[in-house]
Amino acid sequence: MTIPAKYAFDPELAAVTQFPALLAGGVPVELHLFPGTFHGSSVIGDAVVSQREAAERIAVLRKALGA
Repeated sequence: MTIPAKYAFDPELAAVTQFPALLAGGVPVELHLFPGTFHGSSVIGDAVVSQREAAERIAVLRKALGA
């Protein structure tokens, strides 16, 4: 799960409430926070933080797929 840091502790955000439940249920899940981001900010491809977010997303997918 990736969420903007701004929303990391927002109890109304589904990811915030789902993450602990998934983890407790034994689901392999990671939570990645990106300070300074906002919902949809990853579409700004030139931003360094967007590039880091994309790189982490690819790394996590490779790990999950055993690539």
